[in-house]
Amino acid sequence: MSDLTSERAAEPNARVSDIPRVQSVLASTDFSDVANQAIPHAYAAVDDGGTVHLVHVLEAPETPSPLYAHYRPGQVLSADERQKLHADLGARLRALAPAGAAGRGIRTEVHVVDDATVAAGIARTARQLGVDLICVGTHGRSGLFKTLLGSVTEAVLRETRSPVLVVPRRGR
Repeated sequence: MSDLTSERAAEPNARVSDIPRVQSVLASTDFSDVANQAIPHAYAAVDDGGTVHLVHVLEAPETPSPLYAHYRPGQVLSADERQKLHADLGARLRALAPAGAAGRGIRTEVHVVDDATVAAGIARTARQLGVDLICVGTHGRSGLFKTLLGSVTEAVLRETRSPVLVVPRRGR
């Protein structure tokens, strides 16, 4: 046995305790296939008995995104309409939890949050919940598309200090 190998073998297994425990993961989705592909990874990353927070961010009514069907551009929702929208989106989030999560003792909590931008909402919610990891899907856009459309994933990386697991679109 080489000196280096014997030295490593003599090290206590205490280094395993350096591996961070993942008790709480935030997975954000806009309900697109790309975003939803990140959700199983969130459940895979969390320890048994942990919590996955499924999050959808509604942009402020002043700047609705025309990319999502549940927004009505130019019309601000009443309090009742907004409450119903939150409830409907919460139910859609809950339906995304994989069936096997309960068998591992993983709790699913759903959050529909309002914020000026999706990235700010994800970062703020992650801070408030004190999650160990953020999990997001990405289209993997670059160049002109990224310049024109922006990148929620890139903005989340800039706005948070939490580790972020970026799940690329399948087929990449």
